[in-house]
Amino acid sequence: MPGTKQNQIASIDEIEAEDAAFNEKQRIAEVVKGIASRLEAQATEIVGKKRDVEDIWYENTRQYFGRYDETTEANLKTSKTSRLFVHMTRPKTDLWVARLFDLLFPTDEKNWGIMPTPVPEIQAAIDTEPKVNAGDDVSEDQAMDMNKAAAGRDHVDTAAKAATAMQREMEDQLVQSKYAAECRDVIENMCRLGTGILKGPIDGGAANKRWALVGSIYQLKSYQDSSPHYVSVDPWNFFPDPNATRMDDAEFTYERHLWTKKKLKGQAARLGFDMAAVNELLKEGPNTPIPDFISNIRAITHQNKSSIENRFVIWEYRGPIETNELRDLLLHSGDEAGLEAMKDDLDELFEIEVVVYVCQGKVLKFGIHPLDRGDTLYSAVSFAKDNTSIWGYGVPALMSDSQKALNAAWRMMMDNGGLSAGPQVLINKKVVEPVDGDWTLRARKVWRIKDDSPNGAEPFAIFNVDSNQAELGNIINLSREFIDDEVSLPAPTQGETAGAQVGNTVGGLAMIMNSSNIIFRRVVRNFDDDLTVPSLHRLYDWNMQFSDKDEIKGDMQVEARGSSVLLTRELQAQNIMALLQTSAADPEFAAWVKKDEALKSFIESLMLSSKKLLRTEEEMKQFLAENQPTEAEGQQVSPEEIKFAIVQFEAESRERVEAMRQETELIKLAEAHEMKLEELQAKLQIQRDKQDSDERKMSAEAGFKMRMAQREAAGTAVEVGGTSFGAAI
Repeated sequence: MPGTKQNQIASIDEIEAEDAAFNEKQRIAEVVKGIASRLEAQATEIVGKKRDVEDIWYENTRQYFGRYDETTEANLKTSKTSRLFVHMTRPKTDLWVARLFDLLFPTDEKNWGIMPTPVPEIQAAIDTEPKVNAGDDVSEDQAMDMNKAAAGRDHVDTAAKAATAMQREMEDQLVQSKYAAECRDVIENMCRLGTGILKGPIDGGAANKRWALVGSIYQLKSYQDSSPHYVSVDPWNFFPDPNATRMDDAEFTYERHLWTKKKLKGQAARLGFDMAAVNELLKEGPNTPIPDFISNIRAITHQNKSSIENRFVIWEYRGPIETNELRDLLLHSGDEAGLEAMKDDLDELFEIEVVVYVCQGKVLKFGIHPLDRGDTLYSAVSFAKDNTSIWGYGVPALMSDSQKALNAAWRMMMDNGGLSAGPQVLINKKVVEPVDGDWTLRARKVWRIKDDSPNGAEPFAIFNVDSNQAELGNIINLSREFIDDEVSLPAPTQGETAGAQVGNTVGGLAMIMNSSNIIFRRVVRNFDDDLTVPSLHRLYDWNMQFSDKDEIKGDMQVEARGSSVLLTRELQAQNIMALLQTSAADPEFAAWVKKDEALKSFIESLMLSSKKLLRTEEEMKQFLAENQPTEAEGQQVSPEEIKFAIVQFEAESRERVEAMRQETELIKLAEAHEMKLEELQAKLQIQRDKQDSDERKMSAEAGFKMRMAQREAAGTAVEVGGTSFGAAI
């Protein structure tokens, strides 16, 4: 029948459609599996290319923990010589870590800021209605110019308010993500290995808990934290494009994750993994070799050499992918919305930035790069840069040769000390023999002279090994000086004095600290340029793209303040004090100085809290009112005493300002000519002698002026050099 024939044709069409859909699904599954295998193969290849860098890291780690390599250790054991290791690398490295963290993350100030661009281009909500209308007094052109000027001012004010709001928002996000703690790990890796890695901002997505009031009691409730986060990445598990010399030049990056089954389940829920692929992975179990760097580091740190087991090796790939692979990944993930949204781009673009998690031939997650700008989410900062690679050099690498020389000299000193501690004794067995049959030397031992001993032969001969402790001590001292120079840590930065003469003066100590801060400024600038600015600029982009707070959005830029503010605290304190002293001596100059702000800046430059130490304006008014002197108290001070106090204060102020100016000039001179410590001490001594002479002159002048003031008040005259000076002076 016709109806039956049509039903048969429809059934055939449905079967063919189902077969085609099944075949397409199988094809996509094979393609996705091929993509995962290709990415894992590329990751394995890059791991091999990083071996040379990791060999240097092993050497740095052994040096940090005071261990020789296996070959050296075996040779020392065979030769039965000293195997001591002088632990100089660890304190030098830890001092750099502590110093940098103290400078970059102080308790009272941020090492960054947000400010509008010089010409902010934002869509500000400015009143479009003219504020000035043309009339009898104002022409139409004048009214237009005045309205443009007013709109421009509103535009700038709106940009400044938006920048302030953005800075508060970013500061809150950084506190929640424990940005400072993560950067501490970055600084430690930077100093130990040479390079530190920071990743972010990434979606927190973690299930956190907080206390909430439920009825009449508090209960711990779970909530999903979706705020942006930063994490420190272990350099051993980070593999950027080996051809790149900077992170912004890297075409792609791989990050290796070593997760247990429990960690995989938790991360799968947080990151939105393909649960079917995760379940297959859990059934298979880990079958990828675990990297050996963990067992190697354990052996170096005196722990057992066993490696970790039962871990999944998961690769996180961030980089470009071809459009045909992108289409298949979107189909495999069932992301029809993403496929529809990118349909036009897939026809035009050859490749696009993506994020892919793969493990054992399976794609666990696929997504488009989160930021529209397309910048990498990783920042790499080096202690000492290598212009040919992303990886730099740390403190152990810089002092490696001097550490080896120090170890060798110390071992020789111990060996020489052991040999020279007692004499070498030669015994002629043809002449004597021990009564007890033991040839070991000891006190009150009895020896027997043989009957057939040669006539005149000496039974014993004593030889002393020369002690070379002084010469070896010089090598040790030189090695320590070389280490200080190589890692740029002079004595004052380590809490030691650098000469009594220099340390006795503020300017002398400031000169030494300023010279040492030159290297600190270089390292801090590396941190500012390579980590602070790019990382926080990505957070700014994240807020501009995802935040629903319109009041924080605008045309802004990130300002790094590590090298420009935090490292100059000592000099700031001195300069502010000089400013206050100068303003106290010059009333006209004092009229221009905001003394309250200057005092606040001075206290903050000492890393103290101005809010805790300074009174508010209301508290100051109350204090002045309560401590206002009475009229009787005010009359107790004579005019002569007031004049003398003013004269003395002016003299002391001029003397302090001049001394600071001279010491500043000496600092500049020493830096320009690389002046030695002895030369600086001599010049400072000359300056102090001159300063003492000037003080005596000023005291004499002040005393003379006081006597003149007293004579003037008494209406008498005084003769100086045969000339009479009266009260009219």
